[in-house]
Amino acid sequence: MSRIIVTRIKKDATGAEWYTLPTPMEMSFQDDVIDAATSGRDSNNGIMYRDIVRSDVMTTQCTLPAGIDNNEMAVILDIILSPGFYMQIPDPRTGTFTTNRHFYCASANVDIDKILSDTTQPLWVYKESTFNVIEY
Repeated sequence: MSRIIVTRIKKDATGAEWYTLPTPMEMSFQDDVIDAATSGRDSNNGIMYRDIVRSDVMTTQCTLPAGIDNNEMAVILDIILSPGFYMQIPDPRTGTFTTNRHFYCASANVDIDKILSDTTQPLWVYKESTFNVIEY
């Protein structure tokens, strides 16, 4: 079964194959700014000093649909729980898809919906699952 490519992930920038995530998928985005340790407020006059190290750091919460089986979830978790991975995602800042943005998974929440015993191989399916990723 082929999927319409919406969001894809892979372990490294060059060698790995893209893996297309299942849809329908929900995503929420947040842009963060990272301040240097020298940022802060002057205690004598109350003036705020800000030393920005990096801006436009994307934080994304992804919600995968219910019904993903244990085999597919294992592939997804293998990629997102690696030290870092690349993701092709919709970019709300540009209205287009961006590729090769490097992320790490800050948290993943997966709940098994049901375990099926009428198959020859272990099989279970998941409820909606979420993972939060932060751009390197």
